[in-house]
Amino acid sequence: MNSVILSSTLHDPSFALKQTYKETVSSIKNFFKRSYICYTPTTSTEFVQALVKEEFQVFSGVNLNHVDIYRRAIKASLDSVANKDARLFYIDFDRLLHWCKNFPTELSKILCEINKMDFFILGRTKRAFETHPSTQKETEIIVNELGSNVLGFSKTRDIISVCWGFTYELGTKLLNVKNSTLTGFYGTWPLLLWKWASSKAYIEVEGLEWETPDRYISDIKTVGYDRWLKNFENPNEWNKRVKILHDCLDELLTIIQLKMISF
Repeated sequence: MNSVILSSTLHDPSFALKQTYKETVSSIKNFFKRSYICYTPTTSTEFVQALVKEEFQVFSGVNLNHVDIYRRAIKASLDSVANKDARLFYIDFDRLLHWCKNFPTELSKILCEINKMDFFILGRTKRAFETHPSTQKETEIIVNELGSNVLGFSKTRDIISVCWGFTYELGTKLLNVKNSTLTGFYGTWPLLLWKWASSKAYIEVEGLEWETPDRYISDIKTVGYDRWLKNFENPNEWNKRVKILHDCLDELLTIIQLKMISF
């Protein structure tokens, strides 16, 4: 499994994930051959230094532009590849920490499967999906339903999980895609990768349950989870998630009109 290259992004201004990172860093280093992490400019310097100390390959995104930070992480991973048969594994770094801490055996098994297909979509089980707040569930289900219909799946699958395993060739094609929004790629990249891949698979995992509470352990202990969650699901969070939904639908319509994908 350590032949797989990690491509990841990170945003953590206060190093809120310090304890989780300390508990999982050794395992993560063992899971991957190399790791490339693009962090936002506001990410904690202490966190960046901790990653450098452990010899992760890290670099700053020039701004908070979602799609450009993802592109840079994937490009850095591709540029490191000597053997074009290598597989890349994309996942947000906070989600990787959570998965590694809570479901390490499952993660290990998944990474052993990555070399067997050109493309994997790692989706959330029903239980894992339900751990997310309404702001995500109510908006992401729309993208999942439409995306699953476009790909001809017999039932709704978790298209917008934003966790994939893919080949060098597919990653190179992905970087040539022009995106018209900042976050619509969350819904359209997996559709394009699925269309392009000669061999592909969809697997649901428990480890992609909601990771955000890991950043707020102290607050949750103080006020309780239910009250913290109610405060989290505020109008700003709803606006953020609706904007992502709109971007996904906008870009999905574009690729259908350009006949990059067909019903």
